[in-house]
Amino acid sequence: MAAKTGNKEVGMTFVMPKGWHKEFKAAAVAADMNMHVLLAEAFEAWKIVTGLSSDLRELELEWAQKRKRKR
Repeated sequence: MAAKTGNKEVGMTFVMPKGWHKEFKAAAVAADMNMHVLLAEAFEAWKIVTGLSSDLRELELEWAQKRKRKR
Protein backbone atom coordinates (compact mmCIF):
# COMPACT_ATOMS: atom_id res chain seq x y z
CA MET A 1 0.00 0.00 0.00
CA ALA A 2 1.09 3.58 -0.52
CA ALA A 3 3.28 5.18 2.09
CA LYS A 4 1.50 7.53 4.46
CA THR A 5 2.48 11.19 4.17
CA GLY A 6 1.04 12.24 7.52
CA ASN A 7 -1.93 13.94 5.87
CA LYS A 8 -5.48 12.85 6.48
CA GLU A 9 -7.11 10.84 3.72
CA VAL A 10 -9.24 12.67 1.15
CA GLY A 11 -11.57 11.45 -1.56
CA MET A 12 -10.61 11.41 -5.22
CA THR A 13 -13.17 11.86 -7.94
CA PHE A 14 -12.37 11.60 -11.62
CA VAL A 15 -14.11 10.38 -14.75
CA MET A 16 -12.77 7.65 -17.00
CA PRO A 17 -14.20 5.62 -19.88
CA LYS A 18 -16.64 2.92 -18.77
CA GLY A 19 -14.58 0.17 -20.43
CA TRP A 20 -11.41 1.26 -18.61
CA HIS A 21 -13.28 1.31 -15.29
CA LYS A 22 -14.65 -2.19 -15.92
CA GLU A 23 -11.17 -3.51 -16.81
CA PHE A 24 -9.59 -1.82 -13.76
CA LYS A 25 -12.27 -3.22 -11.44
CA ALA A 26 -11.85 -6.72 -12.93
CA ALA A 27 -8.08 -6.49 -12.41
CA ALA A 28 -8.61 -5.52 -8.77
CA VAL A 29 -11.02 -8.40 -8.20
CA ALA A 30 -8.64 -10.85 -9.92
CA ALA A 31 -5.84 -9.65 -7.63
CA ASP A 32 -8.14 -10.00 -4.57
CA MET A 33 -7.90 -6.31 -3.67
CA ASN A 34 -10.15 -3.30 -3.89
CA MET A 35 -9.73 -0.56 -6.48
CA HIS A 36 -8.29 1.87 -3.93
CA VAL A 37 -5.47 -0.54 -3.08
CA LEU A 38 -4.79 -1.30 -6.75
CA LEU A 39 -4.56 2.41 -7.58
CA ALA A 40 -2.25 3.07 -4.62
CA GLU A 41 0.00 0.12 -5.53
CA ALA A 42 0.04 1.14 -9.20
CA PHE A 43 1.12 4.66 -8.21
CA GLU A 44 3.90 3.30 -5.99
CA ALA A 45 5.08 1.06 -8.85
CA TRP A 46 4.98 4.02 -11.25
CA LYS A 47 7.16 6.06 -8.90
CA ILE A 48 9.70 3.22 -8.79
CA VAL A 49 9.70 2.75 -12.58
CA THR A 50 10.11 6.47 -13.23
CA GLY A 51 12.79 6.82 -10.56
CA LEU A 52 10.78 9.30 -8.51
CA SER A 53 11.15 9.36 -4.75
CA SER A 54 8.27 8.20 -2.57
CA ASP A 55 8.80 11.30 -0.44
CA LEU A 56 6.00 13.73 -1.33
CA ARG A 57 8.10 16.83 -0.64
CA GLU A 58 10.83 15.62 -2.98
CA LEU A 59 8.19 14.98 -5.65
CA GLU A 60 6.86 18.51 -5.28
CA LEU A 61 10.37 19.92 -5.67
CA GLU A 62 11.03 17.77 -8.75
CA TRP A 63 7.77 18.92 -10.36
CA ALA A 64 8.56 22.57 -9.61
CA GLN A 65 11.99 22.19 -11.22
CA LYS A 66 10.48 20.55 -14.32
CA ARG A 67 7.96 23.39 -14.66
CA LYS A 68 10.78 25.97 -14.44
CA ARG A 69 12.78 24.17 -17.15
CA LYS A 70 9.78 24.17 -19.51
CA ARG A 71 9.49 27.98 -19.34
